[in-house]
Amino acid sequence: MQPKKLSKAFVLTLAFLIIISGLNSPAAQEKKGLTFQDIMKFRAIADPVISENGLWMAFTAQPDRGDGEVQVESTREDQTFTIERGSKPRFSPDSRWVAAAVKAKAVDLEKAGKDKPKPGLALLELATGKVEAFEKVEKFSFSGDSTWLAYQFFKEEEKKEEKKSESEAKKEEPKPKLKEVGTTLLLMHLSSGQETRVSNVLSFSFDESGKYLAYAVVEPEGKGNGLFCLDLSKEGAPVLTIATAERGSTASLPGKRKEARWPTSKPWLTRKGMRGRLLFGSGTPERENPFWPWQQRKC
Repeated sequence: MQPKKLSKAFVLTLAFLIIISGLNSPAAQEKKGLTFQDIMKFRAIADPVISENGLWMAFTAQPDRGDGEVQVESTREDQTFTIERGSKPRFSPDSRWVAAAVKAKAVDLEKAGKDKPKPGLALLELATGKVEAFEKVEKFSFSGDSTWLAYQFFKEEEKKEEKKSESEAKKEEPKPKLKEVGTTLLLMHLSSGQETRVSNVLSFSFDESGKYLAYAVVEPEGKGNGLFCLDLSKEGAPVLTIATAERGSTASLPGKRKEARWPTSKPWLTRKGMRGRLLFGSGTPERENPFWPWQQRKC
């Protein structure tokens, strides 16, 4: 007895059922297609850095939308630390600490409009994994010997004063304030956590050895303006005065006197320890300025 031939329609139907059953199998279900939601979860890697001893690496992982983070990973062990909403990580020279800027939440930034919340600072101790947070920090820097962390706050927003009557306004003498003034600088001893606060700091810089911190002070009224230096190698970090001038301003080192632009906003300190010089002037014309030509003193 000869077997019956299968019709073409039956064969096609059977093949279709086999394909459908294969797509519904667990193996096929595991292999899902890439969706738009999956793509949005991808994170860009930025700001990669490696510690001086080579035992740690850090980077910023930032999604297309939402909050990113800083990841600090060991290069030898399966150990990872995370700083939420962190960016731009920096290792201390001795590879014991990581500092990173901390952004506000993405949702808060979108809702804030023009008055956006200020970023902060996070300090991670690699030996313990402890993270310490500070709010509204604009700048930060480790000292060359990894003993100190200096961080400077954003300028506080000025409150709008109530309008005064013409008679009251005439009685009060005008008090012009400088447009560019300093903010609070905190100097933290990393081992002990002890802090030193300096007010009205416009800019600052450690020397290469980490024994000195130079900073420029610009007050709103300008009475205590000047260049100063903290001697961090001595107990109590005594203040060394480089130069002072009422309503003075700070300046960068000019290559040639005729090329100097005056006034400028940043002090200058060489990167060769305190063998360099700090420069300061009062911002007035040469004939009226007792500090012109450039006042130069060593710490």
